[in-house]
Amino acid sequence: MKTCSRELRLLQRFNFQQKNNPKHTAKTMQDLLRDKSLNVLEWPSQSLNLNPIEHLWRDLKIAVQRHSPSNLTELERICRVTCLFFLFFILPLFNQASQLRTNSYFQ
Repeated sequence: MKTCSRELRLLQRFNFQQKNNPKHTAKTMQDLLRDKSLNVLEWPSQSLNLNPIEHLWRDLKIAVQRHSPSNLTELERICRVTCLFFLFFILPLFNQASQLRTNSYFQ
């Protein structure tokens, strides 16, 4: 994760998000995340509408269908462009809205 964030030049501007599945909330996993100094977004369980990765998968599916790549290189380019667009333009807006909803959920 850290390597990927460095390659995207995100540095410390990202939050790790996980579903609140028992394997993610186990003490050993929590210790690992703390030891790696990862920012973990507090998240209500069973919250698919709030989950940005589900929206990214939808956007990738739409982009691939729209562009109909004929080889692996084209597919990789479409996925890279879609992911970068999502990371830099959609996700920040999504995070702001999600944070508002999550804060109200936990209050």
